[in-house]
Amino acid sequence: LLLEAVDRKRVVPIIGDEFFYILEDGKETGIQEYLIRELGKKFGVDSPDADFSTISEHIMLENFRNYYIHHSNSQTDIYYEISRLLRNQDIHIHDSLKKLISIKKFPLILTTSFVPNLETLLAQDGIRCESIAYERSASSDIEPSMLTDGKTIIYHMFGVCSRTQGTYMVTEDDLLDYIHLWHGYDTRPRQLTRYIHDKFLMILGCNYPNWLF
Repeated sequence: LLLEAVDRKRVVPIIGDEFFYILEDGKETGIQEYLIRELGKKFGVDSPDADFSTISEHIMLENFRNYYIHHSNSQTDIYYEISRLLRNQDIHIHDSLKKLISIKKFPLILTTSFVPNLETLLAQDGIRCESIAYERSASSDIEPSMLTDGKTIIYHMFGVCSRTQGTYMVTEDDLLDYIHLWHGYDTRPRQLTRYIHDKFLMILGCNYPNWLF
């Protein structure tokens, strides 16, 4: 049944961060693991349970302290820090995702990841795609013609990494904001949601609670 649905282009994959990694001394490190480790080092968060939300709270506390000792020029936020880290790293994509896209049965792929420049990374392997990011409004939409020209559209459901605060999903609060916007008739991309209305969603490499799906 799955293969038949894929062959008829009725399946829309939703891919997460587990497909992206960096190489450290020849070993693969998952993108989230790398970011949390490096942010934890910089901001003194030494906890096995650390995540982006807890690190963001530490950054805000440090900014608050800096403000009162008149070092406001050292203030930062987690969005800028993640962007800085990713700008200095070569991001790799697992072969399994490349093979999935290469069968050319998925005109649209949704991603919960904020990893930037996916079209450039995939082009290195001769895979044609276009990357579009949801920018918190209905204007971040697709045109039906985009899904018929043989090029895969990769759509970032929760924004894509940039230096600007709040332009992509990092913390749990961000996730709730994005879910709220996706449920709003005036804020969700209507052509895209119309397209996936009668499709099957195939969720891969995502680690989210059941309620989110």
